[in-house]
Amino acid sequence: MFGKFKSAVQIYTDRGLRELCSITKHFLRSRAVPFRFEIWLREMFNSMRYGTVPHPLTVLWIDPDLVDNFIRDISLNRRFDIGKIRGGDWDKNQIPLSQWRVYKGLKKRFEDGMEWKDTEYYQMGCDRIRENGSAWQCTSPAEFLAQRCHYVDELYESIRQHGYQRQTELLKNQSEDTSRSTDVTTRHINTHEVRIAIGRDGEMMVEAGIHRLCIARLLDIDEIPVQILVRHRKWQQTRDRVHNSGTVPPEIDPSHPDLQDVLD
Repeated sequence: MFGKFKSAVQIYTDRGLRELCSITKHFLRSRAVPFRFEIWLREMFNSMRYGTVPHPLTVLWIDPDLVDNFIRDISLNRRFDIGKIRGGDWDKNQIPLSQWRVYKGLKKRFEDGMEWKDTEYYQMGCDRIRENGSAWQCTSPAEFLAQRCHYVDELYESIRQHGYQRQTELLKNQSEDTSRSTDVTTRHINTHEVRIAIGRDGEMMVEAGIHRLCIARLLDIDEIPVQILVRHRKWQQTRDRVHNSGTVPPEIDPSHPDLQDVLD
């Protein structure tokens, strides 16, 4: 109990009251609501309200080159919101992956062989530490270099040598980033693939797991497992029309990974 209190104080000191309240809410919810029950409720709700919606934990294997954009914060948490349908303009809040500092930094590191300190990734970490006090739970540039950058090096080498594997397959022997929480639950394990958001026109955008996606692209890996965090309501309506008619609108690629279940 003292350890949890100490962690709460640290979060409050480093990231403020709002972040502490958010983390506390999720911590309590993860223990008060059984994960399987919550997923079952979401599956039932999606089916009744939106039609033909895959199970929230469905894993799709996709070509990472199909994901060209990064979606900015859409206020959804993978552990508690995975598989949701959501309207609005959230899908317009995106930037090209090629312009994102994570991808540019990893590309310089692993394709051009640059030192971490000379990459935009390292500079991004330093900027975040200066502006927010931490970056990936590292509180100094030296810690970011020794811990975070070292972890990304190991992740790249692991995927290069052993191929891309499901997170559940890596559970027992994965070399995890030591800055991450060790509070690994069933909820965490089953929602930890690369997360994709699908916009109104079917565009697939990475929401989280960007390091794994970028590495897969840099290594020319043919396909990786992903989970759909959120679908735009208009895209779900397209899925339903395809399901009911058996035909795909001319503006939509019939090979879209998120249409194959309704075309079978």
